[in-house]
Amino acid sequence: RIPPLREVLSIHKSIKNGEQIGENGVGVKQACAALSDLSFVLTKNKHEFGIGLLSFELQEEDSSPYLPSFNFIREEDGSIHYSLMNRINSSETLELCVERYGGGDLEHGLVRLEKHFERMTSGSYANQDHVFMVVLDNVKHGNGAFDGPRQILNKLAEELPINYLHIP
Repeated sequence: RIPPLREVLSIHKSIKNGEQIGENGVGVKQACAALSDLSFVLTKNKHEFGIGLLSFELQEEDSSPYLPSFNFIREEDGSIHYSLMNRINSSETLELCVERYGGGDLEHGLVRLEKHFERMTSGSYANQDHVFMVVLDNVKHGNGAFDGPRQILNKLAEELPINYLHIP
């Protein structure tokens, strides 16, 4: 089971035991912040879906980081459109971020997110009860030395094992 996103995206709190790896989403939060100003963390736990936000625009200088997350379930007909739309429309914060993800068009952002959730329920993921996905919007890079996201990700794959250690 994938832990609830409210736990994965929590700050300064860990409920890990000796058999679990990682440190409660630290790597996810660091990677998202370094690679994009707007990221979505998506989960599927059987029939329940989760969406978490990591957005530079949501942060205020004098307060703790704000990393909201929400859950929803699939409709009886198997689709997620209305459940996702209702969840997004219930939060101005989420609505603004999805609109930004849609290039200023909320409906386009909703359709883009819906496609990611659909990927989590089809193809090689169709029989998986638990799926975790990170969506990075407008992948950024430090000095402009890369020609695109694929080069950035190849460089990360090369550098992470050298620079990121996990010692149990």
